[in-house]
Amino acid sequence: MLLFSSGMAQLNALPAGEWVLAGTGAVPGMMGALRYGTYTIAVTNDESYTNALLLRPDSPILKTKGYNKDYPEVYGHPDDVRGKTFLITTMSSPHFTLSHWLRVLGLKESDVTIKNIDQAQGLAAFDSGIGDGVCLWAPHMFFGIDKGWKVAGTPNTCGVGLPTVLMGDKKFCDANPELVAKFLRVFLRSANMLQKETPESLAPEYCRFFQEFVGKSFTPEMAALVEEVTRGDVMSAAAGIVCDCVYLLKGTEAAADDK
Repeated sequence: MLLFSSGMAQLNALPAGEWVLAGTGAVPGMMGALRYGTYTIAVTNDESYTNALLLRPDSPILKTKGYNKDYPEVYGHPDDVRGKTFLITTMSSPHFTLSHWLRVLGLKESDVTIKNIDQAQGLAAFDSGIGDGVCLWAPHMFFGIDKGWKVAGTPNTCGVGLPTVLMGDKKFCDANPELVAKFLRVFLRSANMLQKETPESLAPEYCRFFQEFVGKSFTPEMAALVEEVTRGDVMSAAAGIVCDCVYLLKGTEAAADDK
């Protein structure tokens, strides 16, 4: 299993044959189909809850809530946003998040300054005082909230969904439909299991996962919050574990092993 820093980095590794099946966001999923003819083999979860534009508590942008009456939970006023600098990972779900937040306020990307930065660096840079806002996905979003940063908007509060998907290399999927089906069966088994568990019972597993694969230490309380936020997703919080990880199937025997 390979872990990438973003969906576009993941997609750029496809021509070299580094992966055949992947969990990724909607933006790289779409770009994969356009560039390489990849298949979307499943829609996993709705990450409109777990991508957010975060602001420092003293940000003037937080003075106004519900400027657009159709989106009462969104913070910001056009006059307080124009000219501000936002840290985002471009061509990604945070980019999607910022774009729709600006749309709700009647603004365009040209009305603000956008700095392209990866998620870990964005978290650290904003913590150091750089930028007026930062768009983060989970788990970085939860670390920002834990620091006391405030959510100005999410895709959900801006009225749009944000699916993550499982996508497959076209050549591999065409040649191995039975392996793709077996992979989906294992994934759905995990999804069904997670839906039946309580947040408290899954918290230790989330802590282990984020420490091993993201290199971040989660408290049990933060892990429970992650699971609680994602519980209402299209399939389950399983995609939160799969997202931006790539499953390498090296041979029929290994791939068919449900373990």
